[in-house]
Order: sequence, then structure tokens, then C-alpha cells
Amino acid sequence: MIYAFLAIAFFFLQNVSNKEFARRFPSALPGLALFDGLALSVASVALMFTGGLSVLPGGQLWLALGFAALFVVTVFLIVLTMATGPMGMSGLLINMSMVIPTTMGILIWREELSLVKALGIGCMIAVLIISGLSEKGKGQAANLKWFLLALVTMVCNGTLSVLQKVLTSAFENPNIVSFNCVSFGIGALLCWGLALIFKLRGADLTPWTKGKKALALCAAGMGLGTVGGNLLNTLALTVLPASVSFPLVQGTVIVALLLGSALLYKERLNRAGYLSVALGLAGIVLLSLA
Repeated sequence: MIYAFLAIAFFFLQNVSNKEFARRFPSALPGLALFDGLALSVASVALMFTGGLSVLPGGQLWLALGFAALFVVTVFLIVLTMATGPMGMSGLLINMSMVIPTTMGILIWREELSLVKALGIGCMIAVLIISGLSEKGKGQAANLKWFLLALVTMVCNGTLSVLQKVLTSAFENPNIVSFNCVSFGIGALLCWGLALIFKLRGADLTPWTKGKKALALCAAGMGLGTVGGNLLNTLALTVLPASVSFPLVQGTVIVALLLGSALLYKERLNRAGYLSVALGLAGIVLLSLA
């Protein structure tokens, strides 16, 4: 259980770093490629110092390649979705991705669905629904392009979670640190390659490079949050069923972000926000008991 709660803390750092980047810099593709290239470089180097630099067996290497490519695609899709439609509803659809590994855990991996677990999962799903509906009408009107982007992003995000579960269930004693190190290293190379292509095609990176200190701090936070969150979340899957781990982590991250927005950015919580916090805390307790 400690792995799950530490993963939540790192994912919180990841989200705050992304928010700070969005507040300080434009969210255009050339800058995102540069930012994510820096962040994933930080992540892979950090894992090298923890013993992650080793050769993966064939099956795990192919899985890492797939995870890296899908991770980069998902990161870009999240930004495009947020830029196209309402923030709250976008977050709702993307974070509903937890339903994919949770459902597969019960149906494919035959994980037990007890009453306590079902109630805990229900509380976390309610948090996501309330968080999204509370923002309805505050942003842009929903449209078909936004909905399709959000739907594809949700599937990609959920598939990443499934790949993490596959690593811990399909391979005996998988090298989780090396898997994440290789995945993020490949992801960094893909992002640097995209940044180079944009630069060769005449993209101006000055809006991002002129604030080097802020960019470096945001990238460091994003990188460390990404590596810590994904590494610890994968470790959590070695001791917790997917039907508990994913709702617990993703639901609690939403609650933490609600509280963080009020404390760090002075954003006031409405009734829906307080209800989300209460349901989230109840879900944490129930899933901990499960």
C-alpha cells in the first residue's frame, strides 16, 4: 500500500509541474516536444543512478518500446484535448481510463470483486464524475473533434496502465527499474527527435528557451514526478490487484489536486469540490481495507 501512496505524491508533483509549465509557456507542439524531451531525459538519468541501466530480456524490451511510444503519444494528446475542449470534462474523460485496467483486472486476471472493493471503486469513479460535471459550462462548448480526442486519449492512458500490469503479471521477476529507465530513455529520444524536426522546419523555440530556469525547474519536476509515479505505481501492482491500485491512485490524485489548487493557487472549492474530497477520502479508506 505504501507504494501506491508514494506514487500519488509523485504524480501530484508531475501535475503541478505541468500546470506551472502551462502557466508560464505556450502549449504549442514544438515547445511540448522540448519540454517533454527534457523531462524524460531527467527521468531516465535518475533511473540510471538507481541501477536502471541494464539490458532487458527480449519480451520486456519490446514491451518497453511499445510503452515509450504510447507514452509520448498520450502526453501530446492530453495537451491537445485540454486545448480543444472544457478542462473539467476533458479531465473527467481522460481519468476515466482507470476503468480499463480495473475492468481487465476483474475480467481477465480474475481478481476478486468484494463489496468493500466495489464501494471503494464506486467512490473514486464518483470523484471523477463530480469533478468533471462541476466544470461543465465553464469552458468551451463540447464538439465532436474534442470528444474524439478525449476518447482516444482515455484509451491510450488506460492502455499504458494495462501495459504496466502486463509487465508484472506476464514476466517472472521483471526488472521494473530497468523497464522504466529504457521506456523513458526511448521516450526522450522520440521527443528530442520531434523537437529537432520542428526546429529544422523553422519553428521558433525562443518562447520556451528564454525562460531557461523556469523551463528547467518544470522539466525536473515533471521528470521526477513521472519516474517516481510510474515506478512506484508499477511496484504497487506487484502487491495490489489492478482493481484496487488504479482507482486508489488516480482517484486520490484528483482529490490531492483539488486540495492543492486551493492551497497553492488560491482556487476556491465549491460544494462539488468538497463532496469530491469527502468521497475520495472514503474511497481511500475502503480500498485500503480491501
